Amino acid sequence: MLRVYQSKSAAQAKDYFSTELTQGDYYTAPSGDGQEIAGSWGGKAASMLGLSGTVDQDSFNQMVDNINPLTGGRLTAHNKDNRRPGYDLTFNAPKALSLLYEHTQDERLLGSFREAVHSTMESIEESMYARVRKGGKSEDRKTGNLAYAEFVHFTARPVEGMAPDPHLHAHCFVMNATHDEQEDQWKAGQFGVIKRDAPYFEAMFHSHLAKSLSDMGLNIERDGKFWTIKEIDKSTLDKFSNRTEQIEEYAKEKNVISAKGKDALGQKLRSQKVGGLTKDILRENWNDRLEKHEREILDNLLTDHLDGEGNNSDYISAYECVDYAINHQLERQSVIPLSRLKETALRYGVGQVNPEQIEQAFNERDDLITIEKNGSGLHSREMATTENILMEEKVIIQFTKNGYASQDKLNKDYQIGKVKDYVNDTKFELGKEQKKVIKNLLNSRDRIMAMEGKAGTGKTTTLATLIDGIEQGGSSAVVLAPTADAAYDTLKKDGDSYQCESMQNAHTLARYFVDERLWKNSKDAVLLVDEAGLMSVDDMHTLYAMAHAHNNRIVLIGDTSQHNSVNRGDALRILQKEARLEPLALENIRRQKGKYKEAVNSISRGRIMKGFDKLDKLEAISEESDADTRYKMLADKYADIVDSGQSVLTVSPTHAEGNKVTTAIRDSLKERGHINSKEKSVTRYKNLHFTKAERSDIHNYQKGQMIRFQQNATNIKKGEQFIVKEVNKDNVIIENDAGKKQSLDLSKSNSLVSRFNIYKREDISLSSGDRIRITEGGKSKDKKRINNGAIYQVKDINKDGDIVLSNGRVLDHKKGNYDYGYVTTSHASQGKTVDHVLIAQSSDYSGASSAEQFYVSVSRGKHSVELFTDDKDELREQIQNSSQRISATELTGRKSRLDTANQIAALRHYAKYSMAHLKGTANDYLRHFRDPEPEPVTVKPPTKDKGLSI
Repeated sequence: MLRVYQSKSAAQAKDYFSTELTQGDYYTAPSGDGQEIAGSWGGKAASMLGLSGTVDQDSFNQMVDNINPLTGGRLTAHNKDNRRPGYDLTFNAPKALSLLYEHTQDERLLGSFREAVHSTMESIEESMYARVRKGGKSEDRKTGNLAYAEFVHFTARPVEGMAPDPHLHAHCFVMNATHDEQEDQWKAGQFGVIKRDAPYFEAMFHSHLAKSLSDMGLNIERDGKFWTIKEIDKSTLDKFSNRTEQIEEYAKEKNVISAKGKDALGQKLRSQKVGGLTKDILRENWNDRLEKHEREILDNLLTDHLDGEGNNSDYISAYECVDYAINHQLERQSVIPLSRLKETALRYGVGQVNPEQIEQAFNERDDLITIEKNGSGLHSREMATTENILMEEKVIIQFTKNGYASQDKLNKDYQIGKVKDYVNDTKFELGKEQKKVIKNLLNSRDRIMAMEGKAGTGKTTTLATLIDGIEQGGSSAVVLAPTADAAYDTLKKDGDSYQCESMQNAHTLARYFVDERLWKNSKDAVLLVDEAGLMSVDDMHTLYAMAHAHNNRIVLIGDTSQHNSVNRGDALRILQKEARLEPLALENIRRQKGKYKEAVNSISRGRIMKGFDKLDKLEAISEESDADTRYKMLADKYADIVDSGQSVLTVSPTHAEGNKVTTAIRDSLKERGHINSKEKSVTRYKNLHFTKAERSDIHNYQKGQMIRFQQNATNIKKGEQFIVKEVNKDNVIIENDAGKKQSLDLSKSNSLVSRFNIYKREDISLSSGDRIRITEGGKSKDKKRINNGAIYQVKDINKDGDIVLSNGRVLDHKKGNYDYGYVTTSHASQGKTVDHVLIAQSSDYSGASSAEQFYVSVSRGKHSVELFTDDKDELREQIQNSSQRISATELTGRKSRLDTANQIAALRHYAKYSMAHLKGTANDYLRHFRDPEPEPVTVKPPTKDKGLSI
């Protein structure tokens, strides 16, 4: 691993040198035993300052005090009181290498480690910048030089009462100084790029190290993000992981699951050094932990394998690594930083390829488009996409443009009457804004239309009336949605309220794309897609091809200021920006009232800070630094609302914080008798949400995982489940309940990996009265439909472990498609409406905060919202960031790299396969588009009204 820590002051850095860096092997020994660590200088800037060889206290102190060791004068021009003296970059070897080195003391292993550190530091050095302020400029300039003090340590911090474990690692303390050659001046360094790209440099370090060891003949095997030595068993390594176990146990106790959070815990659990131990005593302690056969394995590794040739028979080329990185990273993003692609490729090929080979493979990739964004300074970043992704976007843009003014009006004479709510037995007039939107849509001559419904603006009643107008005009309407919750729950309920059959019979896009009966019934119909802002480019592509094949018009209903799709491409936003698709907007909020409405209205119009301040004045934002107290406040508020009989939804940006809030809410509900205190343990299966590339990688499979098929496959039915029984280098063996075993075919040429998901087993405790949320749609044990995202109350858990719901339905415990239903992410909350919404949003999980997340979260309530945070000021900063993703079209600019004839030919070819290849899976369909056969196309010249025609 690579960790980057900022030193806070010169005094702290000096103390760190004397008590940690030079005494870093967490034991002490008699004077003269040679245990003190000698550091060495590195970096171009160190050479320029005459720093070489051993790092002594005086020269280290001069650098952190900003003194030039050559002249004795000030080094950089400015010397602020709060100046940061430098950064500690820590490189960590895998446990297997640390153990092997300490057992054998083979200096070739240490040499490979140090060489990997030095090679990576050379690359990091190229990312050093300095500020430029002369001549009225305000920018950053790459300097490409730094000075660092390297200290190699060999043990981990001890767990209290125990001897330290072997842990080979290096500290490179980088001084906060760099030389600007153009101005011939020493300046403070700008470390932004180094911190930002730390994961890439970490992957580079491991690539260098693992490839060096592999070239010696050691058998390197990937292990999650990192790697190990194949012959050293995990049970052996566990004997030398006391500190890791300590951190994991404490993290579990504190419900911390992120790597960043565990790293912070590691800092809090820093133990004092153990006194009176020599290295010989430590090695004897380590040797005693090993069984005889474990010692023999370690003894023989170097003699049996160091033959100068790698022993890994599963050779992976650099080109395969690049393919994997592109397929994995660009499944859910249209544009990705090139450094992240390289990081993924390096991790995938660890031990097989080196960074230079990966670099060459990327350079030779013809379909990769790379463009530098944000100028050439510190904030610049090389971004990447592919020709294929650009083509996908261009096709939906062109199809939208082709449809302008190309159709007849849907119903120009429609008279909008009162709307009847059959559930509440009331009638009411639509607002002027709603009527205007309906009139304009019914009078539009465009093939693709859009309606932007801000949260709480009466979109449902507008949609029901629009459908009535379409049907009275002689056309049929088909209502679709990206999620099952929206299609089968929200739209169906709304359809019941207004007796709108099209809404009652809404379908998910996924269902529509594979149901041939629906295609036939929807010929010539108007397709209305609710929550269209959640559509990916792939989904939009398929929808357009279906519309082309079946002569459909389309109304896209969504709000691009809310959440976007999980998969690649924010299709609706791309169409609005690039195809000039003008949405007819509903902006008059009807869900909220009074000051709450004013706050949500400001946020919906992009005035985030103004809305935040209005909520603050309403005392709707509670600040409490202590997490336990804060979650208890929220939980008590939740219980109060439940006591009142009103509906409540708790939203948290992350699952990690949501889990903590769930625990607090359940405790509060138990105290008030809403949940039975007697609990039963049940099994749930958590979808790991692997990409197709990850599902194709045998290293991601572990014994005990569950495999569930979402689509039919050879001799396997949709919904069938298997447990992973064995994973070896060649096969993943799975077994179903009937005892049928078979091997998963993970080959790249096989579409099988598109047909299943992988799940991790977890045990949770449930009681009667608990609320649970369905995590994957399907059918209950009594054959009733259950929708993804739906929330139910538990009545009982029977002796088989099945969950009996308050509505009488029974959930099969073998399916495990459920979780606690008290807290949801803002993404999952989109489209929901409740009386009161509570939000848990602490600064510890800032990465998930955004303007879109904040807007969706605060707008779910009808009567009130209350947000619980530890830091209002930090929250204000976080929610000003947008989660919108750049598209391939935006990256490359408006000038198309693909001519119009090719775009139209691609869409024609895409639509050609709609009937023949969409029965099984949309992915099969997309595969035919992505590798189209050459096909002649005739392009008619544009006309004033219609543009280009297919």
